[in-house]
Amino acid sequence: TLFGANDVEIRDHGLCQDFPFNNLGPILRSRVESVLESHDVFLDFSDFQAFGLTGLEAMARGCVVVMPTTGGAGEFVANGESGFLVDTSDHHACVRVAREAIKYARTGSSAIPRHAQEVARRFSSSAAALELERAIEIARETKG
Repeated sequence: TLFGANDVEIRDHGLCQDFPFNNLGPILRSRVESVLESHDVFLDFSDFQAFGLTGLEAMARGCVVVMPTTGGAGEFVANGESGFLVDTSDHHACVRVAREAIKYARTGSSAIPRHAQEVARRFSSSAAALELERAIEIARETKG
C-alpha cells in the first residue's frame, strides 16, 4: 500500500510499477493511524525529512521503518535497532534496505518493533509536556 502521492506523481518520478500495489494517494491525517496499524513495514524514500513524524507514528504502531539519512529521522531511528536509515539517493541501497526490513518483518521477531515503540513513547505529547514542565521548574529554581 502506498500513500502520499497520486498515480501521476508516481509515474512522473519513474518509479517501478510492475507489481501489484494499492495506492491510497494523499490521505487525511485522521486516516494515517488506521493505515499504519494494518501494515508491518513503513518505507520513506523522501529526499529529505525535516523530522519524519509519519515514520515516528509508524514506529509507535509497531512497523519496521526505513527512513532517509537526511533530515531528522536520525534523532529517533537507531539504524538496525529501532528501524533502518538509508541514503535515498542510492537506489540500490534503498532496495537492499527495503528487502532487509521486509525480511525482518516476515520473521516475526519483535525486537525492532518493540524498541521502536519504546523510542516513540519518548516523543509522545505526554513526554514533551513533562520535559517542558521540567524546564519550567529549572528556570524557576535558577531565577529564584
